[in-house]
Amino acid sequence: MATPKKRNYKTTKLRSFLFFILIAVLFWVLTKFSKEYTATVSATLQYVSLPNTTLLAEDNRKTISFDLTANGFEFLFHKLNEPIIQIEVAEYYTEGASVATVPKEELGRLITNQLDKSVSVKNISINELTIQLNVIVVKKVPVLVNSDLTFKKGFMSVDSIRITPDSVQISGPTPLLDSIQAVETELISGSEIENDIEQKVAIAPIKSEELSIMPSEVTIAIHVEEFAEKQLQLPVEVINLPESIELQLIPNTVTVTFNVSITDFNAITAKNFKLICDYTERNEGDNFMVAKLSEKPNDILDVELGTKKINYLIFK
Repeated sequence: MATPKKRNYKTTKLRSFLFFILIAVLFWVLTKFSKEYTATVSATLQYVSLPNTTLLAEDNRKTISFDLTANGFEFLFHKLNEPIIQIEVAEYYTEGASVATVPKEELGRLITNQLDKSVSVKNISINELTIQLNVIVVKKVPVLVNSDLTFKKGFMSVDSIRITPDSVQISGPTPLLDSIQAVETELISGSEIENDIEQKVAIAPIKSEELSIMPSEVTIAIHVEEFAEKQLQLPVEVINLPESIELQLIPNTVTVTFNVSITDFNAITAKNFKLICDYTERNEGDNFMVAKLSEKPNDILDVELGTKKINYLIFK
């Protein structure tokens, strides 16, 4: 039974020895880390509280370095966790300016306050912090409809697509706005259309996240009617003809062909047109003039003249 007691005695001595070693190491660590050290530390800059009329430019400084004097514990903490220094941009901004400047002394105060007031910050890597800003401006641009629409045979749009509102406001930095002259809607598509269309359509997104559009959608309206082809015979009228000259026109009437809505089909007559030839623009060598419509209804489509060349004979 004597052997186990001896082993217990040795185990107790070993444990005591290790305990005293641990206490010694602990005191050594406390003594060592209680001392002050000075070394260069790098910190990340974080820009916050930007003025409402500005955006942060892309090429701003992202890090800063400085000499930090602190006890070992603080120094170890900042080495293991890179400090983040927040810069409240609005505090250093002057309305209308494109930069905000933080002086070196103020930068030192900010770093010290955000790390720990007990540390000492010296030898900051820059003399002052210049923050580049993009001033936000507003530009009004027209809206273009991006469409892929086909109508049922015999049906067409009476007039152009109506857009409400017909323009939007884009806000963002001037360099980005300068290249934008108009915006498009998202694609609207349809086939065999025979009825009026009225719907809301979103504005196609702009690639840059620095730009915003108001409003973000518009209403488009298309008036659709059934059309039919119609032909009329129009007399040719000569203008700027000297009183001493009499002409015989060959032909003296011209067929005009056009598409007109069923609603207006009977209302459109030859009286709604005026077909002229200007004598001062005649081709004297070949004795002909070119006919053109000086008046026609606004709501007809696909207008074609049977001939534009009008020959003439002169009688004096």
